[in-house]
Amino acid sequence: MAALPIVLIAGTTAEAQQYCRETGLQPRDVIYAANPATLHGLRRPAVVRVGSWQQRPDLADIEAALAARSA
Repeated sequence: MAALPIVLIAGTTAEAQQYCRETGLQPRDVIYAANPATLHGLRRPAVVRVGSWQQRPDLADIEAALAARSA
């Protein structure tokens, strides 16, 4: 059984990189939600939110893309 993809929503790429360092994950182990299009083709991903993710100007679009992928 394949593991669910891990989508990382962070306020900045630096926060995403710090999260990977702190958890021991490699950048190839996560999908950084750089924009809503990054989530294309994912099915029911695990989502991790770190840092200043709530301040992203595209947050509503990313959340909508995730909701569409989880249906």
